[in-house]
Amino acid sequence: MSDTTREDKMALLQQDGLALHRSQPTEHHLGRQLRRIYEAMPMPEDPQLAALVEQLTVRLSEAKQQD
Repeated sequence: MSDTTREDKMALLQQDGLALHRSQPTEHHLGRQLRRIYEAMPMPEDPQLAALVEQLTVRLSEAKQQD
């Protein structure tokens, strides 16, 4: 699926119920979705996983600010 276009990715994300803004990169939406899934998981928090989610969130927000 390496020939997936940005429009294809955006359509798939819209099917997942995400509010998309064309000015934001696909990675930003995926990061937001991952964070929502992680926060909704009914299990004890794994400190390593929490740190990874936080690190990814920070990187995504920094990348967004640079754009």
